Amino acid sequence: MKVIQINTELCIGCGACVDECPENALKVIDGKCKLVASCAKNGNCVSVCPVGALKQIP
Repeated sequence: MKVIQINTELCIGCGACVDECPENALKVIDGKCKLVASCAKNGNCVSVCPVGALKQIP
């Protein structure tokens, strides 16, 4: 179940979200952040994204 929504139009591929994910659920692929595993929904990635490309969804 995906609980993080990634706006690839905004994503700059900086990897800040990847570094903050304790579940290793995010990875930068082809210059964009992708959800590659189950998300723990802690929101760390959302708060560190410098361009607001990530959003937590219910």
